[in-house]
Amino acid sequence: MKTKLLFLTALFLSLTFSAQQMKEYKFGEPFIISLPANYLKSYDLNDVAVAQFTNAASAKYFVIIMTEKEHLSSVKVAFSDMMEAGEYFGKNILDGLGDDEFAKISTLKTLTINNNPAVEFVVEGTIGDEQTKESTQLFYNATVVETPNAYYQLLSWSSLKDKEKNIEEFRKIAKTFKLAQ
Repeated sequence: MKTKLLFLTALFLSLTFSAQQMKEYKFGEPFIISLPANYLKSYDLNDVAVAQFTNAASAKYFVIIMTEKEHLSSVKVAFSDMMEAGEYFGKNILDGLGDDEFAKISTLKTLTINNNPAVEFVVEGTIGDEQTKESTQLFYNATVVETPNAYYQLLSWSSLKDKEKNIEEFRKIAKTFKLAQ
């Protein structure tokens, strides 16, 4: 009797588990990025970044934020072209600067990075430290790259006074972005 009950329980459980449908989810796409050797992995620059790097000696920073197209679609956001995508992500960066009345965004420039459509722009503004009440003028070099499944924001930043010194390095880093094969 115990054997029969054990067999029926096992049969019921196996039928229950096999009846459940499983759905596979894919998050993003593997990508490759190249940075100068003096950048180190970081973990505290941005809560949603999929990759973060710091060059602490030179106060330069780089993060990659991935936004899946499926997520954008679920919140009814669709872009007609890369310029519109750049404007959307640029506005998000400007919003992050809060009440900075001097914050500004450059003209957007379309480009192609390793066969992926992209747009580049620069955001300048001031951020404040709520605890120390100190403020810092900075600039972001932002490149948004579209892939089949996602938009990747490649964000580099440093002090505004170092813009001319750092902008080409930041652009060079962004141009290395590619999907892994």
